[in-house]
Amino acid sequence: MKAKKKFLTSMGASMSLMLMGAQSVFAAGPDKSMYGDSTGSTQLDTAGNTLLKIVGGSGATVFALAFMIIGLFLAFGSLNPQRASALWKAFFICGGAAFIFFMAYALPGMFKGLAG
Repeated sequence: MKAKKKFLTSMGASMSLMLMGAQSVFAAGPDKSMYGDSTGSTQLDTAGNTLLKIVGGSGATVFALAFMIIGLFLAFGSLNPQRASALWKAFFICGGAAFIFFMAYALPGMFKGLAG
């Protein structure tokens, strides 16, 4: 029981940190681009942005679909308690992974902001 409480506490703390990161991405408002302006970008910078968009988009798509499918299993499936606990863990892990891959779109803008 003690290990389960520790797991849930650490999971809750990591989810709150991820939500704080997502909130700062959208703080600029809808009329601002989160990538900043494109002045001074080099060929390497453009290639890095493209790579992050491809990896982030494909990973987010895969994990978001897995998140939705597992959610459907949890909502409509008649599960025994052992299988349900494994599905709940997979549900939260896929949700966190999808969020991390969605955040990959914000990485170039964050690095540009830190650098200059």
